[in-house]
Amino acid sequence: MSDLALNPDHPADERWPRTLRVSRGLPTGVTNSRLRGQAFERVSRDLYVPTGTLTHLEDRCRALLTVLPEGSAFCLATATQLSDLPTPPGWSTDDIHVAVPTAVGLPRRHAVVSHRWQLPPEHVTAARGIPVVTAARTFLEFASRTSLEAVVAIGDAALRSGLTNDEEIDDVVAGAHRRRGVVLARQAVRMLDPRAEAPTESRVRVWMQLAGLPRATPNAWITDAFGQAFARADLLVEEFATVVEYEGGHHRDAAQFASDLRRRNRLQELGFRVVHLEKSMLASRHEVVRTIAAVLRLQGWTGEPDYTFTSDWT
Repeated sequence: MSDLALNPDHPADERWPRTLRVSRGLPTGVTNSRLRGQAFERVSRDLYVPTGTLTHLEDRCRALLTVLPEGSAFCLATATQLSDLPTPPGWSTDDIHVAVPTAVGLPRRHAVVSHRWQLPPEHVTAARGIPVVTAARTFLEFASRTSLEAVVAIGDAALRSGLTNDEEIDDVVAGAHRRRGVVLARQAVRMLDPRAEAPTESRVRVWMQLAGLPRATPNAWITDAFGQAFARADLLVEEFATVVEYEGGHHRDAAQFASDLRRRNRLQELGFRVVHLEKSMLASRHEVVRTIAAVLRLQGWTGEPDYTFTSDWT
């Protein structure tokens, strides 16, 4: 990809940054002192853009494409951000992750993490006009780098948004025979549900399945005695009339709080019990499973949770 010409009259907030490569010489009117002053900012070694043009992640990626090897595609946490997929907890959004062809050397650049991958053409797509690794391949790659629930959250979101489909995910996982992480990827495939609308729903649903609790349906509508839908549950265990809800910050709004109380009262009138979860509770798989299991028992479930999968958490 060739550099774009520097036009001093061009607005500094254009979404495609104009790049300067020092090794190729500076254009007329740009001196070394000006280049290192306030008018320009350094993206990476040998790469500068006018100050104010890197307002979005895609701006930085487009600029970096001018110095990355041909055939490179952004991957992992960078691909999830560009594709509007959930980035797994613990992954920095500051570093740029890029997959480069196996035949070339790994570029060493500040804040750029390079990965040498074999990328067939069908594993590369475009997001915001930028080459990225497909959602299906991203699903597979994270299977060796993060938790089962985080991988399921990526897969759920990718299916819901139409970035991939069941067949494509199955093909990518099937082609990863004996690869690191493929066992977890196969397990995640069996748990995918595009009806999940948030990573928290995916995480809690996975924990419930791993603990052997009754299967929960994400974003299921609940009807009243007249067959009118009046509430949509984050997670619904219909067999035991149990609703699991995640209370985000917007529930603290006075009007929303009042609406929540009315909804909760109607659910109770129909025999439902509601489990309320919030952010701090999600720090413990054990607490989440124990809390849901206790309510399920009140509703007639006679099983026993399996907490062994929580042993690696404090």
